[in-house]
Amino acid sequence: LFTQENAQPLQTPIMDKMGINMAQYDFLYSIYAFPNIIMPLIGGFLNLKYGYNLCLILFFILMVIGMGLQVLAGFASNYLLLLGGRFVFGIGAETMFISHKVGLGKWFEKREISTAFATVYSVAILGSATNSTFTPMIY
Repeated sequence: LFTQENAQPLQTPIMDKMGINMAQYDFLYSIYAFPNIIMPLIGGFLNLKYGYNLCLILFFILMVIGMGLQVLAGFASNYLLLLGGRFVFGIGAETMFISHKVGLGKWFEKREISTAFATVYSVAILGSATNSTFTPMIY
């Protein structure tokens, strides 16, 4: 969740550097969410057809490309590139979580699966909280 939530602790620097208003800043979260209205369903079908290992790699590559676009947008102060990066990152991230859950389901037995899901979720929330706390201090 670090990269997904990274826009939140950097709100002020992003708005200042790119010269955007609050509505434009909020759109960074909307553009991330729009493809995920349908992509998790598509990702589920892709997992069935090609297997979760291949899908994990494919969706991770999309996340890396999306994050790379966001980094370039930061250096170039290019809001449209930042939106594009958030969009591509969103396609990869949420769909990768579907593949991740499929993998957990294959690795753990029925009585262990809830603990596995809870552990993964807790670590993700810990990363998000750490990001929100320390990134503004570092930046």
